[in-house]
Amino acid sequence: MNSKIYLRFIIYFLLFGLVVSFATFFINSIVQSKNITKEIRKNAQHFVEAQENMSRLYIHHLEQDLYSIINNPLFLDYIKDSSVENLTLVQKLFLNVLMANKAYFQLRFINSQGKEVIRIERQKGNNKAFIVDEKNLQDKSQRYYFKETIKHEHGTYWYSKLDLNVEHEKIEEPYRPTMRISIPVTFKNKSQGLVIINVDMSDLLHLLQTSNEFYVYLVDKEGYFILHPDNKKSWSRYLGTKYTLMNEFVNETPKKFLQNESYQRDNMYSFSLEKVFKNGEDIHLVLRTHDNYLASLHEDSSKLTLYLALLIFFISVPTGIIIAFKPAKIQEALHRTLNENLKKTDIIDKYVLTFTTDTDGRFNTISTALCNLTGYERSELIGEKASIFQSGNTSHETYRKLWDTISSGNAWHGELQDKNKDGDLFWLETTILPLYDEHHIFTGYMSISSDITSKKLYQLISEHDKLTNIYNRHKLDKTLEEEFQRVARYNVELSLIILDIDHFKSVNDTYGHQVGDSVLIELTKLLRTNIRNTDIIGRWGGEEFLIICTNTNLKGAYDLAEHLREKVAAYNFTTVGHKTSSFGVAAYSEGDTIESLLKRADDNLYKAKESGRNKVVST
Repeated sequence: MNSKIYLRFIIYFLLFGLVVSFATFFINSIVQSKNITKEIRKNAQHFVEAQENMSRLYIHHLEQDLYSIINNPLFLDYIKDSSVENLTLVQKLFLNVLMANKAYFQLRFINSQGKEVIRIERQKGNNKAFIVDEKNLQDKSQRYYFKETIKHEHGTYWYSKLDLNVEHEKIEEPYRPTMRISIPVTFKNKSQGLVIINVDMSDLLHLLQTSNEFYVYLVDKEGYFILHPDNKKSWSRYLGTKYTLMNEFVNETPKKFLQNESYQRDNMYSFSLEKVFKNGEDIHLVLRTHDNYLASLHEDSSKLTLYLALLIFFISVPTGIIIAFKPAKIQEALHRTLNENLKKTDIIDKYVLTFTTDTDGRFNTISTALCNLTGYERSELIGEKASIFQSGNTSHETYRKLWDTISSGNAWHGELQDKNKDGDLFWLETTILPLYDEHHIFTGYMSISSDITSKKLYQLISEHDKLTNIYNRHKLDKTLEEEFQRVARYNVELSLIILDIDHFKSVNDTYGHQVGDSVLIELTKLLRTNIRNTDIIGRWGGEEFLIICTNTNLKGAYDLAEHLREKVAAYNFTTVGHKTSSFGVAAYSEGDTIESLLKRADDNLYKAKESGRNKVVST
């Protein structure tokens, strides 16, 4: 081959390679620039969706707490009868709610005249909650939140603006971002007032502003900063600094960011959160792409484009331009899928109580949310058995049904009481299901749970007698209704035992009510120890106790009562020594109602007392 022709072809291919490489570099730069814009927009949307969902869940939790309070039997009893005893129970209910939620720093019930009836506050510094004395309760009839809430319909919520907490007419320092949410209270279509919670929003606002990819701003409808990356510019409306979106971004037509539900211009994005906060401020979340993040994307894009152009130049083949586009497309799809999966996984890890185990029940994975709830580090749990959470209070029957269900390849759903690293108890509503690999081989289990501790706490307070910790009158009434339905449906037997302590008044008169309470507590323990697992016991009122004997005829109930009578008579009570008790027993007969059966048992108790006490009378 002629060396000159050979050289000429080499030059031709070199020139061709240069042209193809230049074209590839130019086209790929445009594609990568568009990809960067799409990626930033997609990341902004994912970020806002996550923050919006997190905020909606947070506000929903506040609403659920208010709803649970005004529908709690203790609160309803107080609305019907504002006795001192009922007031004390509701104060304790409010106190438990405040103690269970560290973000709440004030919880109040204000009556229809605007007077504070109950106010629970959290002490500064030590986070302890306390009940405010009656003499320190105030008239709030002229406050805006009272006037606005009292006009709301029953079951609707009122939300305040996001502002800074004020103490003694001065903004509290350090600043405490505050939001108030309240709900009106009605009874028989008549206003009874409202319940209102003051919430420290610091944690939520911190999470809203946390991002490595964007500068995050939170602004109200007039453009005043609620949050700003420079803390000195935050809360500009309340601190009088006059910093606004309009004077911060003069060249960005900032008003359009506030006038639209969502808006995007260059590297700035705006999204309305009014549907979340619902307080009339039309709060917008404004994002500006972080300089370092943008520079990193462009640097990565430039490197990729240059390497690709050089590759095409050295290959110098006609298909080079197609190859240049294909990697760019593949990279874009992979990057998008990876980002979406990472964001979803991160949200699940932060907010969902979940773990997976191997076939022996040892942890393979555990979410950050569950680690935070239990107080364990992830490294402490991996390889340990899930039984590390067991409190010992969940019945063996529950665990037996759980394992029978999942061992047969089905999902189990139920409630479990567990404990954290410090031994504190909590309740979970849990779903557990078996896992299989791509070959349908069993590999372990997955657990997904939600924390229902507050719900259980409310239930415990409303159903148990505060002195003896057994069922109260309210719970016994519900149980009697359920048992009468069982009698009607299945034609089973049912008996009742009513008992009290003979001459109990003399105990209180002689030794005082504290000793009397001690006798009731000791009697409760004695009764619970000697009744059957199927029997249901509760405090009927004062020194009277009711025992519901399911699937039991008159003789069986009489024998149980006689056994209890002997146990009480033989027991040596602290301080007061030996005491006796009287019992009235009645069994269900066809045509009986709850009232008639209770009356018959009560009448028999009266007969036992009238005929000398320390007796069992039955019919």
